[in-house]
Amino acid sequence: MIRSNLRLAAAPVLLLALAGGSGTCHRSADDTAQQAPAAPPPLPGALPGTLPMGDPAGLAPPVTALPLREPIRLGRLPRAEDRYAYLDRAWWLDDAMADAPPDYAFDYDGVSPWGWDYPEGGRVLVEPVAGGYRSYYYAPGADTPFYVRDPGYGYAFDGATLVGLYSARGEPLEIVPETAPVGYAARYRSRGRDLYRADAAPRRIAVTTPAWTDTLAAYAGHRRVWHEDVARNPPWRAWHESHLAQAQAVWQPRRAAREAAAPRPAPPPRPRP
Repeated sequence: MIRSNLRLAAAPVLLLALAGGSGTCHRSADDTAQQAPAAPPPLPGALPGTLPMGDPAGLAPPVTALPLREPIRLGRLPRAEDRYAYLDRAWWLDDAMADAPPDYAFDYDGVSPWGWDYPEGGRVLVEPVAGGYRSYYYAPGADTPFYVRDPGYGYAFDGATLVGLYSARGEPLEIVPETAPVGYAARYRSRGRDLYRADAAPRRIAVTTPAWTDTLAAYAGHRRVWHEDVARNPPWRAWHESHLAQAQAVWQPRRAAREAAAPRPAPPPRPRP
């Protein structure tokens, strides 16, 4: 397995004319510290673009049932290769989980999402859905995700701007206004903020190793396919490898620490003499 400030022209266009929207784009904390040693590669910023926009128990609601509480804008990144910055950052956060249990779970909306926290303030939240899992990736200090992955698509956000849409295997897709995936992105951003705000320390529940062991095989399969895709996607692989040393300096020590906490299979019974 392979390990491993841009501008746009123009006036913002809202997905829906919802009150209270802001055109301000969020920046992750490490965007202002690009010279710091061993920092993750910064995510490229983007200004809003000019495109028009016209369950079973225990599972999170389907995306079509999620409320839409905030406006979202459509944008693009001028350099095609920068589309992989968001995707690759999420990949590294995911990879650093290893197979260790989540740091905690918490109750929200009839579901018990899992959470992984990182020392610099980044976070990954995961909830089970029909057909797999939804994963939300947060930059340090941000209460909305910079990347969301569901069983069908990936979504990259610069604050309230959707700047990337991807297939389940990480292939960039055109952001077409008034299509279902663009509508999903708006709902996921709202859901991501709701989850983050509900994720408060007093509500956190420990995840025991036996409980995680029962779930690990299914979740590891969900992650493995995505992790292998970087090797099959030459443009993504090129981005990944060009930032490899910088990313490894940050994430490999964290992965090693979590690997030490991963469940180990029980040894086979000794034969009787």
